[in-house]
Amino acid sequence: MAADIYDDEELIIKEVTIKDVCDKIIHADSVSKPIIPEVLLEHDVKISFQLKGINRKKAWTLNLCLENFTESVLILLDEIESNG
Repeated sequence: MAADIYDDEELIIKEVTIKDVCDKIIHADSVSKPIIPEVLLEHDVKISFQLKGINRKKAWTLNLCLENFTESVLILLDEIESNG
């Protein structure tokens, strides 16, 4: 998975689109790279970070794996070019 988002009050993870991720990158109030114990990480995940912000008085957090997100964007661009 490239990204997941949740409202900090509910802590329910929601699916996101590429547009959602781009919106959150633009509107994030903070970006951090939390220290996560290596045992909890997938071994192929190298660049992951969190973006946090507030929308309509609700705090949100987006966990983003940069490699997976970039790969998703490139696959989408390949599909668009193929169907062009």
